[in-house]
Amino acid sequence: MQKTFEKLRNKITWQEWLLIIGIGAWLALNLWSLLRYPPPSCDEAYYTASAYHLLKTARFGLPFIADLAGAETSYVVYGRLFLFGQAIFLAFFRSPLVAARMFSFVGVIALALITYALANRLFDRRVALWSMLIIAVDWPVFMQGHSGRPDIWMTAAVAFGLLLVFWLADKPSAGRALLAGFAAALLQDIHLNGVHFIAAIGLIALIEIGFRQKRWGAVGMFVLGGILGAGYFLIVHLFPDPQLAITQYRSLTLGEDREFWQHSLWFHARNLGMFLWNNFVRGQSGLAIITAAFFALGLIGAPLRKEKRNALYLVIFFVISLLSFSWVNVFKPSYYAVLWHPVLVILGAAGIFWLAGDAGGIIKRLSDPVRQRIAPGLLSLLLIALAAGDVYLAVKFRTVDYAGMVGEMRGLIEPGSRVMADELWWYGLYDQDMVASITLNMAQYTRHEQPGDRDNLRADMDSLQPDYVILDNALACQDVSEAAREYLGEYVDERCEAVGSVDGEWFETSTVYACSYD
Repeated sequence: MQKTFEKLRNKITWQEWLLIIGIGAWLALNLWSLLRYPPPSCDEAYYTASAYHLLKTARFGLPFIADLAGAETSYVVYGRLFLFGQAIFLAFFRSPLVAARMFSFVGVIALALITYALANRLFDRRVALWSMLIIAVDWPVFMQGHSGRPDIWMTAAVAFGLLLVFWLADKPSAGRALLAGFAAALLQDIHLNGVHFIAAIGLIALIEIGFRQKRWGAVGMFVLGGILGAGYFLIVHLFPDPQLAITQYRSLTLGEDREFWQHSLWFHARNLGMFLWNNFVRGQSGLAIITAAFFALGLIGAPLRKEKRNALYLVIFFVISLLSFSWVNVFKPSYYAVLWHPVLVILGAAGIFWLAGDAGGIIKRLSDPVRQRIAPGLLSLLLIALAAGDVYLAVKFRTVDYAGMVGEMRGLIEPGSRVMADELWWYGLYDQDMVASITLNMAQYTRHEQPGDRDNLRADMDSLQPDYVILDNALACQDVSEAAREYLGEYVDERCEAVGSVDGEWFETSTVYACSYD
């Protein structure tokens, strides 16, 4: 055994040892910071609560909004595939927060491997290796890979959908075409944002397999696969109650300034510009400009290189999907930007090698040994900068102690009680009868009532009758109207008594009130 180990050690180069040590350090950093950065959020709790509900009831519902619009029977807007995957992890981990974030971290590993495979297919092993390393330490990936939201799995699935199309292009067949089309359609069952990438993937398939290879039979099977995938999506989202699903979809996905067709082209263009500016210039305290320059090199250099077809495919994919996203999504939170990072990273890495090899200019005059080190040198600097940023964020948020805070909260609450709190605290109160504070807003929204009406708020609270109410200084989720905040303050003054407060860095001070209805 010792001789075998000695032989293996002698065969591994210093670069390979460096890679092994780096992967080990990357794993350690991610696992150490998994529950700390970013601090648990309200939005990710929605998804994990739904996955937990699936695990316990076999229904794709949302349990903590008091069954508004039949939400405990079915919550139509969430992707079933993502919830199913998260539910599997919930079955193996005692803590829902650990389960949700471990599932997302596995998504990061899948994303890195898929990025390698896609870059290797489109360019070469050098581009593939550097693309994999950079996407693994990319700042938005580091953040979303620690979140219970579906964005990291959505990102991996989009890259995989592209990979399947190029796999089909290598060897067109009816089976491969059917699978690629079906997988593309399934993107929307991870998150509704998947719909923006279906047309872009389909266009690449049409250009490469149809117009270029003249394999129109394979294109037809790809379309058939897409139709079957769309059929699956409709079935799993409509049942068990089709009428409820249709009504719920209208009430939960429309309104709140989501009617994109009511806005002008100028509005959408400006909205997209703000999204790009906030994510690729102002993001990470302005440091996002570093990766923006890297991405821009890939996008600008794509049509200039000698072998440009594959690079142009990625540019087409990026432009088409981004325009679709911009047109339909009026509300554009920053965490959506990660969806385009694999394509941009691959283009950027390929662009660096193009710049060092074929771009010409002063670089062309350098000696071959120097030119061969330019691309790895520049990419190493970017990799070090991104990794340093990850370390900084992990250290900065090392004092986040969500488990400690919820432990104190649970000590103030009788088991089995009905608790009204921000969605944020579901990860700690999942086994209580918890009602989210946003229920007060959603109840009036689903009934098409004037938001913040005091009589309706009073009637809803009298109906809910929570045993405990947990309030912070501003309601951390920021999705409860000012009128509802004020009313909750009045409500606890009238019906409840403070039994304790809980403090923690990175969180608002929360006060627990015990309520009585005698």
